Amino acid sequence: FGFTDLTGVKFTGALTGYACGSGGNVLKTTDGGASWSTYITGTTMNLLSIDASGTTIIATGVDGKIFKYNGLIWSTIDYKSTAKPEVRSVAMLNPNAFYTCGGGGFINVTADGGATRSYQQNPMMGPLSDIYMYDGNKGWAVASTNRAILRTNDGGATWQFQGGVTVNRSFVRKQNTSGNIGNPFCQHPMNKHGMFILAGSNLYRSLDKGETWVSLNSSVPGSSAHCFYVNTLDTNLMMASKGSGGSARVIASSNY
Repeated sequence: FGFTDLTGVKFTGALTGYACGSGGNVLKTTDGGASWSTYITGTTMNLLSIDASGTTIIATGVDGKIFKYNGLIWSTIDYKSTAKPEVRSVAMLNPNAFYTCGGGGFINVTADGGATRSYQQNPMMGPLSDIYMYDGNKGWAVASTNRAILRTNDGGATWQFQGGVTVNRSFVRKQNTSGNIGNPFCQHPMNKHGMFILAGSNLYRSLDKGETWVSLNSSVPGSSAHCFYVNTLDTNLMMASKGSGGSARVIASSNY
């Protein structure tokens, strides 16, 4: 098929199944997988999960978008989230009703084909990787970062941990810093996994959601940082408010 990465598969019967993957590819088989045909979805976005009901297909993608086939054409449903989370899983009840979950731990449900959605509370407070709904009431959701299973018996009005689960929440140190008296963090405007922090005279950047950090500049002028801003159109353009009293200043950089 000209691509290598497949990330989701769903069979709706003994012979009919669907698969999705990189580059916006969606496949269908009607002979139990002996042969596959491809859809022209109109997107090159990587797709993560797929489900189908009747002639309707829902494929989820990165950057807070899902793709819907109504039996004739494909359309895009944009969750319009500034965080652009990965929509990692979909569970369909019928052609109009389905659940999705993903990055940031969101769970939402629609009853009108995706025209409107309602968000449900996730007590795990972690990114969800898969969701399965047995019917309109019973369902389960799991996360790749926690050894726990969520369940619902009321269609998602409430989600609870399975019995015996103990919840522990803590902070883990990722980078030593000093010289902060305000909010020196700024999300990378062009990379949803990236962020900056200005800590005193040190400017750091992470491109993996804060797991690892690299130093960009260790001699930023001024003392403690009050606030820090990165231009949304050009990440070379930065401004910060630093210091207090007679040493207070606003500084700017066009090259880190």
